[in-house]
Parts: sequence; structure tokens; C-alpha cells
Amino acid sequence: MQVQRQSNGSLLRLGAEIAGGGEGKIYRVQQHPNWVAKLYHQPTPELGRKLAVMAANPPEDPSADAGHVSIAWVLDPLWQRGRIIGFLMPRVDEGFPLHDFYTPKSRRDRCPFFNYQYLYRTARNLAAAVSRIHSRGYVIGDVNESNILVSRTALITLVDTDSFQVSDGNSLYPCPVGKPEFTPPELQGKTLRQVRRYPEQDCFGLAVLIFQLLMEGTHPFAGVYLGSGDPPPIEKRIAAGHFAYSSRGVPYRPTPIAPPANLLTPELQSLFSQCFEVGHRRPQQRPDAQTWVKALEQAEAQLITCSANPQHRYGSHLSHCPWCDRARKLGGRDPFPRSSQEVGRLQRIQPRKPRVKKRPLTPPVPQAVGYTISFASPHSLSKIPSSGGGLAQLKADLSQYFWEYRYDFLGGSLVIALALSAGLYLSDWPGDRASTPQPSPQTLSTTETRLDPPDNEAATLTLTEDASLTQSESGEDDFSLRLGNRRYDHGDRVTSIAVSPTGDWFASSSEDGTLKIWSFPDRVLLQSRRLSSVLGLPEDQVQVLAVGANGDRLVGATSQGLQTWNPATFDLINALPLPVTPNALSLAGQEHLQMGGTTGGDIAIWDIDGLRERRRWPGNAQDVLALSPDGQTLVTAGAGDISLWNVETGQRQATLPQEPPENLVVALSPDSRLLAMTVPADNGVIQIWDTTTGALLHSETASHISTLAFSINGKTLIGGDIYGGIGIWHLNGSEDLFNPPKQESPQT
Repeated sequence: MQVQRQSNGSLLRLGAEIAGGGEGKIYRVQQHPNWVAKLYHQPTPELGRKLAVMAANPPEDPSADAGHVSIAWVLDPLWQRGRIIGFLMPRVDEGFPLHDFYTPKSRRDRCPFFNYQYLYRTARNLAAAVSRIHSRGYVIGDVNESNILVSRTALITLVDTDSFQVSDGNSLYPCPVGKPEFTPPELQGKTLRQVRRYPEQDCFGLAVLIFQLLMEGTHPFAGVYLGSGDPPPIEKRIAAGHFAYSSRGVPYRPTPIAPPANLLTPELQSLFSQCFEVGHRRPQQRPDAQTWVKALEQAEAQLITCSANPQHRYGSHLSHCPWCDRARKLGGRDPFPRSSQEVGRLQRIQPRKPRVKKRPLTPPVPQAVGYTISFASPHSLSKIPSSGGGLAQLKADLSQYFWEYRYDFLGGSLVIALALSAGLYLSDWPGDRASTPQPSPQTLSTTETRLDPPDNEAATLTLTEDASLTQSESGEDDFSLRLGNRRYDHGDRVTSIAVSPTGDWFASSSEDGTLKIWSFPDRVLLQSRRLSSVLGLPEDQVQVLAVGANGDRLVGATSQGLQTWNPATFDLINALPLPVTPNALSLAGQEHLQMGGTTGGDIAIWDIDGLRERRRWPGNAQDVLALSPDGQTLVTAGAGDISLWNVETGQRQATLPQEPPENLVVALSPDSRLLAMTVPADNGVIQIWDTTTGALLHSETASHISTLAFSINGKTLIGGDIYGGIGIWHLNGSEDLFNPPKQESPQT
């Protein structure tokens, strides 16, 4: 597809679609990797005029000199067939939605060492960007947590800028939307499509976001309702001016789990009161964005470090560390863990299992969150609910869980009684993410500043309910999976991991087109290269990796075909176009690599050398998930089951008769004895199955895992996640589970 730039008439060729929504789609720009193009489904002349005004009058970006995009602004309108159909804008590669950082649960999962100083810096950088928007006469209008991205170094990016309110002096192009929980009281209940907005109304939403950043996700108008009847929704509370931390008489008090007001400096407390109380009737009295910049800078400068935990930063106006108090209140779950070891320890904390009398009826299988997968074992790939824990711990966990997901905390004995009667235990700790604590902050020469980053059928075995009920006999309690470490080694989703046949190195790839090679087990980075520089191709990504029998070839499947290169130098050895993109690659004996995929509704296995088809399962419309490292076992998923196939005989050798969840991730140990599976979801788990007995050996919490691979001895599991992290888990069990195939010496 070609489009034409308005500014100079040049033609641009658009690449692959990278995102889409109800309003339009976003495409790569082939000539300019740092740009993307947004094309509307239903462009209008009015929208075209608005884009032209924005392109002609861009705001100053506070971090432009540092090479960061803080405001993803309209660069140039794009024409096609005589009308404006979209626009160019900067490409933003790094960032998570703002709420991922102010919500304790997701912050610990995404970046556990993003401490309180980072939250302050994020708030300050956000205020700086809003100030620049207002200085050019623009109004954001739809201020909310989803339109702000945050990097791991506390830099922010405002996105969806084409929804901003724009005026050229003659015409007004309003912002037609807004989220009620960030909308000021004077606009609550109004139809926003034709309303002129003002900067002070943005400042209400800005203050809400700053409050949430500094108060562990607490909304300033959320609290325990003290009146009669049902508690009003947030928008009603905002309209009434019922700031939960108000010193005036309001029918709310902060939730039991919310931080106290004195966590904030007196100056910041005063500014919030000015915004939410004084500004309730007099919007012009709300602090503007630049006022917040100065106040946040001063408050950040007053932060001191806790003597017990260097990740705890708090204001010098306090006599002791509030985060130590909060960790105790949450039953030992520290909002800012001090080390990778502490992150791992907290991740492995499991509530005590209560003694429950046996009942004649089999208890129901708990369901997963977000999808249904009814494995016979009482474990879910998405979440492991479990009973137990003391009452104090239960109160803390219930409060934290409900608070992190709802603005209205019902709290009190009613919720606790319901939870106890249901035998429900809710844990707020999903994270097993570990990185390196950050060094001192780095200040840039701009208003926005960054912090340094953290570091045969009859013989088929069916895994049925009866099989799973014998798991205790097969030794689940004697099998464990321990997280050794987890680091953010890639800047984007990890797509594949492959281990060398010697076991002393492994390769990883990510969606941003990066390939890396690591020594193992000490995990020293040996090689790192962008795919475009390795293969001489346009920007692309490796979808699946494999290593040759002698470790002298690294093979990757991309949309361009199959590429083979020298892992020591990344020199390209050959490139081979493929009829299909393979779903799995593996070592087949000592001579060939083979790939598995689907074609024409069939499953097929090809020897890559010469593209000779080795095995086909006609009419078997299943998805290929994985090949064992020895190339002897294929794992597929179909409607209602997950199957293991013997590649040599073509026979099904094991079946899990369950509906596979979407995006299922699977790996087989070198001898195909162990099967690991997970899904890239919040509170996901890794399950380890014994394919010879049909027993579930172990389930371990591990969030957002996107790819898995076993080490050559089968005793280590390497997993990459959707955020660029790579974790290493150590498997402990009886030695008969770990019998990798013997490696013969290469023939001369």
C-alpha cells in the first residue's frame, strides 16, 4: 500500500500492520523504521483539517534532545485518492501502560525494582509533558491511564494524540471522549462531543494520575462508604467533591489497605486538597501542570533511603519507613522487594493448606481466569486458587486483591466471611520477575528525566482424571521447580529459545528482531545482533530457533524463510525459502534438522536439508506446538485435546483430553519424558507432566511466559516472557526422570 505525504508529496510504502482498533490501523513505514502510519477506517474532511493543524503546530517535546519521544505527535497527514486518510507519527518501541506501574501487583510483575523514586520521576515527567501540551494551546481532554506509556527508566510517552482538542483560532475540534474516573466534576454526565475543554480540566485528571502513582494505585475518590444504601460510583463521588482524604465531612474514609495521607509531603497534600476540594467549585484554582513539576521535583529531592531495605524510599518528613510498615501489613509482601533473591522468595510463598475432611463427592475443578481449561488435576494454567492462611493474612490479601482491581472496596467482615465460607484464598503476588537494582538516577538536560534501567492407538496413554488422581503416588510432592534467576535480557517479547547440543550455550530471539547467544549456565552474553544486520533483511523477527548437531549452525525461521548462520560470528551461511512458516524446529539425530508445521490442513514433518517431507498426518487439522530436541516426538493441539505423536511411526503416543487454551506454550525434554506447558497470562503457571505415566508432577507460578526450552540434561527449564525477560528454573526430582539421550561423537 502506498500513501502520499502532505508536506512534500513524496510516496511512502507501508509495511505490515502492527496494531488495530475500532478507529483505524497502524502500519510500519518501510522507508523509515522510526515512523508508523495510522490509517482511519472512516476518515472525514474535518479530521483531515484537524491533522493538518496539528502537524503545522507541534508542541515542544521535553525529552527530544535525549532521543526519547514523550509526545507521539502528528508528523504529517497522509493522502490517498484525493483525501487525507491518516497520518505519520513517531514509532514508540518501549513502554507499558501507566497503570502497570502504579498498581502494586502488576508493578512487581513487570519491574519489581521500580521503586518509589521511579514513581516520583514518572509523575514529574508526566506533568512536564502535559505542561508542554498546554503551552501550545492544546487540551488533552481524555486524560487517562491507558494513553500514557512508561519505560523502565521512568520516561513517559503520551499516545493517541489525535484525540486531543485542537483549535486554530477559527475552528474548534473537540475531544469527544473521556473516562469518568478522570473527568472533572463540572463535566460529569455531559455529552463531551461538543464541549470546549480547558487546561484546568486536564489538570484534574493529571492530579488523579499523580495521586495514584504516589499512593499505590489508590484513586483519590475511592474509599469505604459510610452512608446507607449502595455506595455511589466513582463519577458520582467526583461530582459531589467527596475526596476520600478530605479533612471536611465526607461520607467516605480511605480503605484499610490504602496508604495514609502522610506518606505524601505536606506540600503535595496541600496541592491535592487544592485540586480536589477548592478546585471542586473553582476549577481555575487547580494546580497547573508546571506547579506539579516543581512540587514533585522538590519532594523527590527529599526522599531518603531505608536502612533496612535500600529499595524503600520515603519522605524525610517521616520518622520511620512507611514501606516496612506496609510490608508487615500485607503479610510480608513487600511493595518494593530489596533483591532478586527476595523477589524469588516472595514468588514461592504459598499459603498453608488447611486440613480438610474427606468428602464422598469429588470437589469441583477450579476454573482459570480469562479462559477455561479443565485439566483433571486441580491446577489451572492461569491461576492456582488455594485454601488456607491465617485470618490476618487473609484480610490483607483480600483487601489488596479487591483494592487493586476495584475502586469500591466493600471490605469488612462480610467479604471475609464470604471468602471463608467459599474456601477461597486470593493471593496478590504473581511476580517471579527479577532484575538488578538500579543505580543512581541520571538527570537529563531537559525537563523530562530518566532513571537508569533495572537490571500406535491401542498403546496410547491418555492423561485422564484417573491418571491425575494418582499423582501423589507418582511423587508430585518430591518434584520441585525452583526459579534460579530472571532478567530482562531483551527489549521485547521473547519468541524462541534453543539450547546447543553440548549444553554450554543457548540462543534467544525477540519480536524486535534481536538475536542473542548466552553461555550456560553462567549466562554471559556472547553475541547480540539485530536480525536486519545479521541477515541483510528488512526488519523481521525469528519465530522459532534450532541448533545444528555439532553446534556450528544456528537456524531460524522468519517470514522471509529459513536462515542459517554461524553462531560464533553471525555470518549468514544460507537462506532457504519455505512453502510454510514452521511452528517447530528440532535436531533430528546427528545429521539433519527438521521442522514441523501445517499445510493444506495436514500436519507434516520435513527434513530441512533438501526440504524432504518425512511424515504427514493427512486430514489432521491440529496446530503444531513443539518438537522434542531429538526430533522423535511432536506435540499438537486440536479441538479438545493436546497430543504427542511418534514421528518415526506416525502413531499417537499420549493425549491430554482437554481443550487447549489460546497461545499455549509447550516444550519437551530431550528424551520426551517431561512435558512443560504454560500460557502467557497474568498469574500463569508452568505445569510439568510425566508423559510416560500421565501424572502432573508440578505446577509453579510463572507469569507471561511466551516460550520454553529444556536444557540438554532435562534438569533446567529456560523461559522467555512477553516483556523481554528470560528466567531459568531448576527441576528437582528422582533421577529416572532425567535421562537424556546419549550423544555420539560426530562422524569424520
